[in-house]
Amino acid sequence: MSPTVLLFRTPTPAAEGPDRFISALEAHSYHAFSVPVLEHAFVNVEALVAVIRNGPEERYAGVIVTSGRASEGWRDAAEALLSHAPAISTSWQHTPFYVVGARTADHLVPPSKSTIHFYPASENILGAAESGNAEKLGQFIIQDAQRRESTNLPLLYLTGDKSRDTIRTILDKASIPTQLLQVYETRTSSTLAEDIRKAADATPKQDRASEPRSVTQPSRTWLVFFAPSSAKPALLILDRLYELPILESNPELSQELPEARIAAIGPTTASYLSGEHRPTCLRVDVTSPSPTPEALATAIRGFDAS
Repeated sequence: MSPTVLLFRTPTPAAEGPDRFISALEAHSYHAFSVPVLEHAFVNVEALVAVIRNGPEERYAGVIVTSGRASEGWRDAAEALLSHAPAISTSWQHTPFYVVGARTADHLVPPSKSTIHFYPASENILGAAESGNAEKLGQFIIQDAQRRESTNLPLLYLTGDKSRDTIRTILDKASIPTQLLQVYETRTSSTLAEDIRKAADATPKQDRASEPRSVTQPSRTWLVFFAPSSAKPALLILDRLYELPILESNPELSQELPEARIAAIGPTTASYLSGEHRPTCLRVDVTSPSPTPEALATAIRGFDAS
C-alpha cells in the first residue's frame, strides 16, 4: 500500500490548476493530502495602496517579497488602487523585486494590461530560481546590490506577523537598509483539529498501527511542514494521533499510535522543529534541498528507498 503524506499548507486553489505538490508526490506513488493550518487576513491595506500609488522613485531601491501571501497582498492593493484611481501613472516596472519561490513570483505577474505599471517587469522579478529560503535570498540580494549603482534608499520588505528577521539581519550586516511593512497576519484555522483528523482517517488502514510493529518497519505516514508558524499548532494535535520521532535515542515505540516521519520544506522550518519546538526536540528525517514540489517529493522518496 502506498505511503501517505500530509502537507501542512494551504492547498492550491482549483482555479490555478492541479496542486503541484500533490502531483509531484503522486508521481512517486504517495497518497498526498493538504491540510490548511492557518487563516490569513490582509492588514495595512491603505498603507500598501499609498506605497504603490506614490511609486518607488526616491523612496525604495527595491522590494522584498518572501511569501505567496505577501505577493497576493500586493496584487489586492494594486487592484484596489486601479478601481479608485485608474489614471495613476506610477511605474514599478524597473524596480527589482526579490522573491522566494516560484509561487511568490507567479503572483507578481500583472493580471491585466491595465495594472502592468503596478508590477515589476518579468526580468526584474529576481531570486526565485536562485534562492529557496530567506538566508539564500539575503545573500542573493547582497550580490545583486554589488552590481547596481550605490544608493541609500531602503528595500521595502513586505512581511506577515510571523515573519522572522533572517533576511533583515543578513542585510543589516551588509549595511543594506530595509523598511518593513506588514501586509498580512495569520491565525490558526478554526477547523484545524477536524481537518487533521479527517486527513488521518483517510490514511489507508494498512498505514495505521493496528498491529504490533518492529522498529525496522518503514514508516507509512509523512508529516510535512512548511513554516514554523503552521508547525506549532499542528503538532499540538498530531502529538495525540501519531508517534512523532524525537532526537533522543530510540525509545520504545507506542503500540497504539501510528509512527510518523517528519519532513521540512527548508532549513528554517527544520531548525524550528529540531531545536525550538519543545523540550524533547523532534527528529527531522528530510529537509527539502529547495522549496519546490519536485525536490520535496524526490527527497522523501530517496529517504524511503535508503
